[in-house]
Amino acid sequence: MLAYMLALVLVFARTACGVPTVRSDTTDNAGDIPGQPPAGTRGDLFPYPGQNIVLNCGADRPSQDEWQQLNDKLDQLTNAVNSCRASDGEDPEAPHPRDCQDILDNDETTPSGVYTVYPRDGLGGVMVYCDNDIDGGGWTNYKLHIGTYSGNARDSLAYHNGHPFSTKDRDNDASTLSCAQTYKGAWWYTACHHSNLNGLYHLGPHASYADGVNWNGWKGYKYSLKRTEMKFKPIA
Repeated sequence: MLAYMLALVLVFARTACGVPTVRSDTTDNAGDIPGQPPAGTRGDLFPYPGQNIVLNCGADRPSQDEWQQLNDKLDQLTNAVNSCRASDGEDPEAPHPRDCQDILDNDETTPSGVYTVYPRDGLGGVMVYCDNDIDGGGWTNYKLHIGTYSGNARDSLAYHNGHPFSTKDRDNDASTLSCAQTYKGAWWYTACHHSNLNGLYHLGPHASYADGVNWNGWKGYKYSLKRTEMKFKPIA
């Protein structure tokens, strides 16, 4: 059993710079811990400062020497992860920022740019654009990442996948013109859009081109939808 635990630590250490979190659970029954790892087991271990990994195996406790071996391996892993963070310019003892405001709070002189934030424990880092200039800074701009489409209105969102959000005063699109200003909305514009659900509320057909609440795959660029909903949920 101890050999298996140490093997996991060594596997995790080799990929520690990936930095997603693996949660550790405790058990009072040594039989709950498999003799062999499940097929396809993979992941990284990132120990946060001040936290300990505790394993309680009832009567079949490892010897003091075996515990010391395990603790030594965990210390090596902690040092390896801290070294990775330091090589990336991070403070090894600093907690991960959850958003751009955390980054700005840590250093008020941080310029606008692309940074890695960790919105939820255990899901790893997300690269975002932090606007630290407008209205005091700390604004987080997430890129759109979507999965597959299902439905009968044709997919008008896939075109925007992987692009940051643009507004009339912050042009992040891939066009030579400002899509937000041209099409009167705020969206994950590319160059420029297949959908524009924050466009003008024309309430049905409109003469202007592509500046309404448009979903081109269904009603085209000259029909403004009367009602839409967007819902988000965690991926894990």
